[in-house]
Amino acid sequence: MKKLVISIGLLLLVVLYTQAQTPDTLRNKNGKIILPEKGNWAIGLDVNPVLNFVGNMFSSAGTNTFGMGLVDNGLFGKYYLTDRLAVRGKFSINHSKNNYENKVQSDYKADAFVTDTYEMTRSNYTISVGIEKRYAKQTRLQVFYGAELKFHTNLNKDEFVFGNAYSDENIRPTSTVFSMFGTSHVSNLIQRTTKYKQVQYRTFVRVFAGLEYFVIPKISLGTEFGLSYGYTLFGQSVYLTEEWDGVNMRLRETWQDNAIVHGSGIYTDMLSGTLYAVFYF
Repeated sequence: MKKLVISIGLLLLVVLYTQAQTPDTLRNKNGKIILPEKGNWAIGLDVNPVLNFVGNMFSSAGTNTFGMGLVDNGLFGKYYLTDRLAVRGKFSINHSKNNYENKVQSDYKADAFVTDTYEMTRSNYTISVGIEKRYAKQTRLQVFYGAELKFHTNLNKDEFVFGNAYSDENIRPTSTVFSMFGTSHVSNLIQRTTKYKQVQYRTFVRVFAGLEYFVIPKISLGTEFGLSYGYTLFGQSVYLTEEWDGVNMRLRETWQDNAIVHGSGIYTDMLSGTLYAVFYF
């Protein structure tokens, strides 16, 4: 299956470069050209937030928010080498930082509480390049297909600060055990993690096919389906732990690491989830 996906992707690249017939031009009643032409640029925009906003207006939840972003939180663009053949690319940067707090009983002062904190940072970067070919028929509903290479990097970083410190009298301080997205429980830990970091690298060969409907000249709504073969490398994760050193009567901090993990697989996807708009100029 791995060889099949890669072979299909390479074959599409060859076929797309060797086909370049230009059919009659499709125009609206005012004579304006509807479909993209040689030399046109395009930018894709995710319209799912609009659909969600409208849908929430008729829901019973009582709240509604609106946000408009580029496809898959990144810049999605094309450039047409011919009327039917385009090079395409995407670049995205996503970064989030969340802080969680939990109050626990102080180990050193009765009827007092201290605060444990967890800062979770997630960053990812994606870049892809490829080629896209349109079916020759001149209609508002366009069928396209193509292949691309995609490179993706994830950076995960966690930092923890605890209110109850280690000491010779308190080698198991009351501490919050945080898990993903801040959920937690309290325990008495003989050792705890204060920092964690890991980088992931992913490379994909992707073939895709989709539909675009041109609502008005040079503006369309579209969606696409993709099949990818991907290789993932989980870089060596490192984390800092702390515990009480009873022999030397001091706090001991130790950097540790996990083994590098890698793997591969076949994935399916839909770009931008469901629907996007494309503007040509």
